[in-house]
Amino acid sequence: MTMPYATGWRYEGCLVMGSILAATDPVAVVGLLKELGAPDLLTILIQGESLVNDGAAVVMFLLAFDLLKEKEFTFSIVAQKVGWISGGGFALGLLLGWLADKFIQLNQDRTHHDNAVI
Repeated sequence: MTMPYATGWRYEGCLVMGSILAATDPVAVVGLLKELGAPDLLTILIQGESLVNDGAAVVMFLLAFDLLKEKEFTFSIVAQKVGWISGGGFALGLLLGWLADKFIQLNQDRTHHDNAVI
């Protein structure tokens, strides 16, 4: 509660700063788990959780940055922006995943090489 008073920033600016600082970095944790010989499944789960945290931080940053540019905002504006950002990211991920799958299928047979002489 003190950052807007200490810096003179609006609450939306504080949300932007908070969303930047909130993203976690699991590199040290994963390195420690590998050093201690933790199961691979635990390491994979922590890395996956980190990806979810990074995605949430991106959504929060984009939302807070949009709110910083707005003169006023309501719950419906916030809900609409979260829906567009999250839904757009999901749709883009589906499209790029489908394109990558088709590219792999098309090029799967091209990696096989025969040394047959006719």
